[in-house]
Amino acid sequence: DRASDGARVFDATCAGCHAGEGATGEPIALAAIGTDPIVGQSPERGTGSYRVPSLRFVGDRHRLFANGAVEDTRALLDPARRAPGHRYGLDLSEHDRTALLAYLTTL
Repeated sequence: DRASDGARVFDATCAGCHAGEGATGEPIALAAIGTDPIVGQSPERGTGSYRVPSLRFVGDRHRLFANGAVEDTRALLDPARRAPGHRYGLDLSEHDRTALLAYLTTL
């Protein structure tokens, strides 16, 4: 089924950063993500990194990225997306992208 295919894609593409029970992980360097680094460099945070967000209920979330530049997971994985950052998954085939989106709704 599509979500099972998506779990395979997730394991190969996403699980390196989004791991464990909450599908979250260790902090990632600002430069690795490629979004506006202002959040990670702010006086309040000043960590120089982004926390990997949990993907629980990510299929129901809107306005992704710290600045809300991406509408939802479909837009996040759209290869035509103009918002900079998180380039991971943009090179997936249409089949794998659709399967991954189906899987993400199960988290």
